[in-house]
Amino acid sequence: MPSLLILSKKCFYMNRNGGFLMTSAEYLVALPFAPWQIGPYDGSNPLHCTIMHWFSLPPSFPERSLKEELLVFGLELCKINSELVAVERGLFGPDANVPVSVLEKNETVMQQHQYLLHLLRSKRCSLPREDWIGDHYRPHVTVNNKEVFEIGQRHKVTSLALLKRAVDGSKSVIFQMIW
Repeated sequence: MPSLLILSKKCFYMNRNGGFLMTSAEYLVALPFAPWQIGPYDGSNPLHCTIMHWFSLPPSFPERSLKEELLVFGLELCKINSELVAVERGLFGPDANVPVSVLEKNETVMQQHQYLLHLLRSKRCSLPREDWIGDHYRPHVTVNNKEVFEIGQRHKVTSLALLKRAVDGSKSVIFQMIW
């Protein structure tokens, strides 16, 4: 019997009684260009690079444990001189209608993504967009209505953040590390 069931991109995990439970939230890991406020997120925060797209946690890996793992990840990340460089414009998203600045696929950024991917898979997290992760991962910065990360611009990574999207669609910043 399967222990994971995905219906309409919503994830259900098998409980001990053989029934399925829907996960209550999804998470996204980002590298903000400037500090974000902890609390409700309305999309108006400064630019960021998504290092891991939306994923769900199984009951065996609670949010507290995710934050602890991200703290360890962040402590390693702050030792690395990681730089983001915009190399071209693109359109991303399920309908290819979201304007982005595509980033150079440098070894450091790709290793950071692969580390998180390995961690989440080892904890049996749901990663519903397999076409956006692993070998398909394309680091980028989404253009917002205030700022654009211009081609040729560089940004030194100095923070890590975790966003949570509740079942009702509301988003909040629940973890941030700045160095």
